[in-house]
Parts: sequence; C-alpha cells; structure tokens
Amino acid sequence: MTEIEPPNYLLSVTSAGSGDTVTVHADKEGLLALRARLDVLLAKLHRDTSDHEHLRSPEWAGFELSTSMLASERAHGHQTVHHVEIYAWSPEWKKHHHL
Repeated sequence: MTEIEPPNYLLSVTSAGSGDTVTVHADKEGLLALRARLDVLLAKLHRDTSDHEHLRSPEWAGFELSTSMLASERAHGHQTVHHVEIYAWSPEWKKHHHL
C-alpha cells in the first residue's frame, strides 16, 4: 500500500477534549493552501452553486492537513482533527437546510 506523504506546510487542526474549542496552526504556505480551497468555494457561490471541500490528514487518506500540535495542547488532552469539511451554501440551500 502506498503511504500518503504529509503536506510540506503547516495546517493542523486540534480540538479540546471537550470539543468546545478548535485550534488551527498554520504557516504562510498552509494559510495559502486553505485560502485556495476557500477561493474554490467562493467561486462556486458566485455561480450560485453550493459545494463543500474536504481537508484530511495523511492518516485519513488525505494530504491537506498536517498533524502537529503544541506540547501544552497534548498535555491538556487536545485531539488531532483528521478531517475537516467546509460547506459553502447558496442563499437557496442555506434556507432549505434551515441554517
């Protein structure tokens, strides 16, 4: 089986053990990668099209997220988020889904 390489940038998401807090760690390249995904969704919304993007870590068969966290986060029970879904809703679909 081929192993998926981690990204060559920092874009890690952690959540507090309670799930109440999400922390994003990123370097310049990671923020640019995130912005590129958001720009794709924005372009679709400009065409009145709803869509979504998946960001996954290599452990979850993806290449968009890294899995770094601060030692203090690890010590306080934070968990690595391996899958982030970002939904972009047009006004019609936002209303349809009662969002």
